Amino acid sequence: MAGIDRTPASTIRLLNDEPLAHIMLGHRELFHSNLLAWFFRFIPNAADQVFCSLTTNNCTQSKAVREVHREKNNLDLLFRWPGRDPLVIENKVFSLPDERQLNEYSVKAKKSGENPAFWLLSLSDPGWIGGRKELDGCVWQWLSYKELAERILASLDQEDFSYPNETMRHYALVIDLLSDLVQGVVVNNSSDMVGLSPHLKIVLGDDRLISSMSKLRAQSVAKRVSQALETAGIVETEVESALTNALPLNSWFTTVAGISNIQAGWQLQGDQFRLAIITPHLAGRSEASRQDRFAFAKANEYLFDFSYLDKVLGTEELKVKPLPGAANPLGFNRYDPDFIYRYKLTPNITVAQLEIAAITIARRTLKFSN
Repeated sequence: MAGIDRTPASTIRLLNDEPLAHIMLGHRELFHSNLLAWFFRFIPNAADQVFCSLTTNNCTQSKAVREVHREKNNLDLLFRWPGRDPLVIENKVFSLPDERQLNEYSVKAKKSGENPAFWLLSLSDPGWIGGRKELDGCVWQWLSYKELAERILASLDQEDFSYPNETMRHYALVIDLLSDLVQGVVVNNSSDMVGLSPHLKIVLGDDRLISSMSKLRAQSVAKRVSQALETAGIVETEVESALTNALPLNSWFTTVAGISNIQAGWQLQGDQFRLAIITPHLAGRSEASRQDRFAFAKANEYLFDFSYLDKVLGTEELKVKPLPGAANPLGFNRYDPDFIYRYKLTPNITVAQLEIAAITIARRTLKFSN
C-alpha cells in the first residue's frame, strides 16, 4: 500500500475505480461481516494469522469445532477454534459504538459459559484510553480497519493469485483507503468547522457517500462536544447526532424543573444554531395546540436569549429568526408535535465555538433546574 496518493481526491478516485467499494458502501456492516466470515472459512491459515492473536489459548476448548457465526444472539461475528477462547467482534463501519449495546452483547456472550475476547472493529477511534473499555466486568478492545487491512495483507501468500486471495487483497486495499477517507472526515482539531467543508463534498461527489460522511462527522462532533462538557464538569454530557432532511444535526437538551418538566437546550442543523424547547405537555398537531406552545414559549422567552451567546458564536450583528410578522406574531418556528425554536445563522461555526456555546448553555440552563 506504500506509494498510494492519500489526498481526499485521490482516495475517492481510487474508491470509485474499485468495484468492492460500491458494494461496501451500500451494505456496510453486513458486507464486511459476511466477507470476514467467508475469509475465515475459505482461507483458514491466513484468517488464523489475522484473528488468533486477538484471543487466548485455552486447552479446555480442545474439542471445540472451528466455526464462525453471523448475527448469533445479535453478535456480528463469533469465531470459535479448537484450543482457543472464542472471539466476538462487533462491527461498526461509519458509526460510533453504543456502549450500552456493547454491554448487552457482553452479557449475551457470557451466558454461554465461555470466556470470549471482545473486540470492536471500526473505522473511527472510539476514544477509549489505551484502546480498551471495561463494561460491566468485560473488557472491549478496539481494532481499527486500518490495522485489519495490514493484518490481512501480511497473512496472504504473495505468490498466490487465486480468486480468494485476490479478493481479500482488494478488500484490504479498499478498507485501507476508507480508513484514510474517514480520518479526513472526523474532527481532528477544535479549529475545524463543524460541517464537512464544501471542497470535501465536491470531492466526495456521490450523494450517498456525502450522507454517510456527514452522519459520521456529526457523530464525531457529538463526541468532541460531550468530552468538552465532561471536562467542564457538566453532569449531563450526552450530545445527540443524526442526519435529517439530508443535513447533519447535533443537539443537547436537559429537563427544566418547575415549568411542566419541559426540556430546553440547543440544536445545530446545517447553518442554523437553534435555542429550543420540547413541550410534551402541550404536544399536538392542531392549530390550537401550536398556539398554546407559542404562548408558552413567549412566557419563557429567556430560554431563547442569544445575547449571552453572540460573542461566542460571532452573531452579534445578526437578528434572531424568525422575525415576528402578521403570520407569526410571536416569532417562533416549530416542529410538530412539541418542538419550538428560534435561530441564528452560523454557516462557519467551528467545533471550538460549539464546545464553548454548549458549555455556556448547559451551565445557564442547569442553573434554572436547581
